[in-house]
Amino acid sequence: NMDQERLHVSVIGPSSAGKSTLIASLLVHTGQPVPNGKPVRSLVDKGPFERIMGRSLHCSYHVYQTDLHNYVFYDNPGVRHIRRTARSVSIADTVILHLSAEMPESDLKSLRQFALMPYVYGIKQIFVVVSKMDSERVKYSQEKFRSLQQQIQDVLHRVGYKPAQVTYIPVSATTLENVTHKQENGPMSWYEGAPLIYALQTAPQNVYPTDQPFMMAIPRRYHTNRENTTTAFGRILSGKVSEGMTVVTPKGVEFVVKSIQTFGTNIKSAEAGEVVGIRFKTRGAVTKVKGEKQWQFKARALETRPDPRYHILSGSTLCEASPGLPAATEDFHCKVIIMKRKFNIEDYSIPTMRAHVACGPVRWVAFEKVFDRKGNVKAENPLVVSKGDVVHIRCKCLFPALLQPHTDFPSMGRIFFHFNDEIIAAGVVLRSDGAISSGRKTKAATRC
Repeated sequence: NMDQERLHVSVIGPSSAGKSTLIASLLVHTGQPVPNGKPVRSLVDKGPFERIMGRSLHCSYHVYQTDLHNYVFYDNPGVRHIRRTARSVSIADTVILHLSAEMPESDLKSLRQFALMPYVYGIKQIFVVVSKMDSERVKYSQEKFRSLQQQIQDVLHRVGYKPAQVTYIPVSATTLENVTHKQENGPMSWYEGAPLIYALQTAPQNVYPTDQPFMMAIPRRYHTNRENTTTAFGRILSGKVSEGMTVVTPKGVEFVVKSIQTFGTNIKSAEAGEVVGIRFKTRGAVTKVKGEKQWQFKARALETRPDPRYHILSGSTLCEASPGLPAATEDFHCKVIIMKRKFNIEDYSIPTMRAHVACGPVRWVAFEKVFDRKGNVKAENPLVVSKGDVVHIRCKCLFPALLQPHTDFPSMGRIFFHFNDEIIAAGVVLRSDGAISSGRKTKAATRC
């Protein structure tokens, strides 16, 4: 399978670190021409505001394919757009933590936020790329690289990464030195490792079960008015999907799969581990009754003829329509470690939760137990927790999300909470209490 041979790589890091320049230089290496009078990074940052501001504002993917390598790189904005960055990390096989050799102290403080995302999502191997080694301030200095490596290693060790799980590579994104090739007598001949493109081949790929019911997380959703279709883009977490199959949303609305695509190629079926786009046919227009108010018309249109563009949304989940299928989670219990300084439960009573691709507000109902670093119960039902505490929290989900216990479904049971784009807690789901879906069907699903 071509898509299973692809390695999906998410490139994260601070703004202006050179992420877009690195990916654009790789695209030029494959033969893509650069527009006249425009910088190389314009191949990646195609939006008008991105070109004016000189930095990425949205997540985008780019295929790098040669005779030896087949990668999909996801370019992400900086830490201020943690929601967009987390969605690409959730479907990636590995992560490139892209940093600049001229990195200021402010970027070192935000480094932990970047390192926490791949760790929470279960990515076991990451690659730290230190770019701009050819700048006038650095001048390919080995001492500067070793100094940065030690600072980065201390941060990653506190997050949970062992030295064997991290690969450090000094590169020059403009000349692609140590990216696609090495120079034996070049200015970075002191680097003894493999170039980045060859080092990525050592990254382990996650194993996804194919013998379980179909389940897919949706980081992105597109709608095409010309073709009247809605496309759900994401990675299949379990099971298989094929054309004509009936799938269901967390709210219990069923739709029929029209077609399946993988990076522009139509396929008949796909299985767990593949990143695909599933297309659905949108419903026709509902005629407004004379004298009917706008909110009454919208409610009637959604009730009588469900439309995929209103029910299949970014951050949602698709499941196989079967009896007793799980629906949106109402209450759940989780075990997290506190990343923030000492605070009261009322200070962050409604944080934003990230779980796989789902993102939305939750209510912290109660801190049930607090454990110390040795696993002993420190307190029960406290109101205040401190940094480093392991806490059992009872939560109430305030948006339709599908969660599974971490022991049953690891990729659906990893979560973290952030407040104002700052991660305050991260952990796993222990128990999920969801209602059983009623399975409301569309007109097309009823005919199948």
